[in-house]
Amino acid sequence: MFSSTSKTIGILIFFIGVGAYFLLKNYFATGEISNFSGYVSLLIAIVALLGGFYTDAKNKKKENLLFSPEITWTLSEPAFEMADRFLDSVKVVNTSTSPALNIVMRYRLDRNENYTSWITCFTLQGHQINEIFWLRYPDTIQAVYHDRSGEKYFRSTMQDSATIKEEIPSDEYRDIAAEGMANRNHNNSILRVSFINFLNSKLILYNNDMDRALQDFNEFYIINLR
Repeated sequence: MFSSTSKTIGILIFFIGVGAYFLLKNYFATGEISNFSGYVSLLIAIVALLGGFYTDAKNKKKENLLFSPEITWTLSEPAFEMADRFLDSVKVVNTSTSPALNIVMRYRLDRNENYTSWITCFTLQGHQINEIFWLRYPDTIQAVYHDRSGEKYFRSTMQDSATIKEEIPSDEYRDIAAEGMANRNHNNSILRVSFINFLNSKLILYNNDMDRALQDFNEFYIINLR
């Protein structure tokens, strides 16, 4: 799908090409060099204007990304909650000053596997951090979200400890959000409670051995996330 800027530039290039064709045709038909020189000057001015328009649009896009919300994750920092039993936990972080609204997430344990379904989560204010208990041992994590204006939509993907952010069309975000809403029985709040209940049952089974309990995480993943 082409952006509106690319479409506009394409249309301008088309009309410039058509105009150049008729100008050259007129020159070869009349042989009037003075007219041709004027036509060439006009064409150069139009091309320069087009180049300026493209550069300005490109710089504006970079500026929008720079001052927009940006999501990333930490995978091995000390847990906020249950810190007496968890050695570490996954946290989602908004590294910008702008709020990231209506975040929807998914992940996969192995890069050869499919992603989980999309999961509706929460909103993060600027520099806010949220801990996610049910997000364990990820290979790849993705989140989509939008800015305060509701006009800019983004996707952040973390793999191999590097996060890539890109702007996405509004229709793509809405389709993903609709999938997350259809999966409401496994949204962030429900998964959090389900994981704590699952973990507590395993701790009772394994006499409070957290390492042994977490080894059974794949059971929770299969039941709740696949």
